[in-house]
Amino acid sequence: RRGSYPTRNHCKFGCRRPSARRRGGTDTQSADRVSAMRGESARLVLLVVIALRFTISSGFIQHLSSLARISLLEMAQEDDDTSPQEETRKRFRSFRDGARLRRALGITRVLLLSDVHTDYEANRKFLGRIAGSDGSDGAGTMIIIAGDVSHDLEYLRWTLRKLRRHFDMVVYTPGNHELWLDKGRRQMPGKGDGCSNSIEKLEKVLELCIDEDICIGPVQIGDVGNELLVLPLLSWHHQAFDTEPAIDPTCWSKIPNATKVIVDYRRTSWPGLSALDVNDSVAEYIDSLNDSILDMQQIKDALRQSPMSLLTVSHFLPRIELIPEKRYLTLPTLHSCVGSVFLEERVRALHEVLRPRDNNVDGDCNHMHAFGHSHLSWDAVHAGIRYVHSPLAYPKEWEYRRGSLEIGSMRGESSDKRYPVSIWEANKGFPSHWLGGWWSRYYSLMPRRPERTKYLAPWVARRYQQQEDGIVEEFDHLTVEKALSFGSNQRDSWKLNNTNPSNF
Repeated sequence: RRGSYPTRNHCKFGCRRPSARRRGGTDTQSADRVSAMRGESARLVLLVVIALRFTISSGFIQHLSSLARISLLEMAQEDDDTSPQEETRKRFRSFRDGARLRRALGITRVLLLSDVHTDYEANRKFLGRIAGSDGSDGAGTMIIIAGDVSHDLEYLRWTLRKLRRHFDMVVYTPGNHELWLDKGRRQMPGKGDGCSNSIEKLEKVLELCIDEDICIGPVQIGDVGNELLVLPLLSWHHQAFDTEPAIDPTCWSKIPNATKVIVDYRRTSWPGLSALDVNDSVAEYIDSLNDSILDMQQIKDALRQSPMSLLTVSHFLPRIELIPEKRYLTLPTLHSCVGSVFLEERVRALHEVLRPRDNNVDGDCNHMHAFGHSHLSWDAVHAGIRYVHSPLAYPKEWEYRRGSLEIGSMRGESSDKRYPVSIWEANKGFPSHWLGGWWSRYYSLMPRRPERTKYLAPWVARRYQQQEDGIVEEFDHLTVEKALSFGSNQRDSWKLNNTNPSNF
């Protein structure tokens, strides 16, 4: 009724209230419903308490926890499968066809060279001389380049192409210089390598190798009974490789950390990875790419099926014994960026499946590992594997420390007299004689003493600040050279009579 006050069935604004039926029943019915719900809740709580007591006593909770952990691991694995690193691994699997096992029975000789650094004109001239003749010395010859050609892709292409035109086969594995980012070429005109990170740079390097018919995978050479499998491996350095104590900072100061000095840390980039983390993610990741590019199962099967020799190749060092101790290095912290334990594990695993040759004699190694990076020639045997390093190195290094670079045919005051070292021949196998390497010969005479952290060699000590407890180690090159030139009996006698480390 217009103008009248609202009744009790209307609100104060005149709107009609919903009836009790429309609200859900009478007040008595609502109370009964609430009481019933409370009873059902009480029964549910009682059931839950009984179930918990049962599950606790039966260990069911532990089972549920295990299932939960498994689910979390599966979820983490799914996340890893879609990570940028996994996507990169999938891309690198496309190189498997280019890295397939090859058989080259016409190869009768294998030469070794590393650290050719053709950024330098003198090294380009050396390469032009050994690969610029009529080609007769390249017939039936494989040359192995164990990394560090150039950060510039154009120099890398020029080098590999020149070698491939001269030698019947070129086997190559990249070094650290190849993975440096070159945003604006310094040596040759151009727009740089166009890479935003070092993984992309590695992809371009491998693509270049396939374009130029350079072997980045296993090659089987030699006749039955004297077969050789050559296997290049990818690797990168990491700090955990250094297992020897550091030079005592209370004895010698101003020794820089390698991460502040080595260019690799400034000119490489690793998306989602770190070259400095405790998990060594870059070195482990680069090592894992071998499983993407190479058919490791096929390689191991080939080694198991028939007795043959194995020649593995890397740029970085697989063992710390392949470099002088810290007190002898001009950068005593260098050990942290020269090698990889992941590489050594892979090399060792391949060695374990290698069958001995039928004509193998005591002391005759049928596994050689060629490496680079240190610029210190080497020829030594450790745990049944022979390790050899033959660097071209920088031109200046030949001027002031030629003795530590010479090995085999890579010797002489003039570069015109040097030639890559032969490390295998079809009718002889690996060389039966020691090839050279001043420091490797030194360690065949003297044991490693890495605990001598108060000492620095004379040529190292003058670079750093000596503290009160620091000691300059006596090291007379002429005396050591005389000892190294002795015959085995004389050398052993000399060693016994000169056990005082201060003589060195």
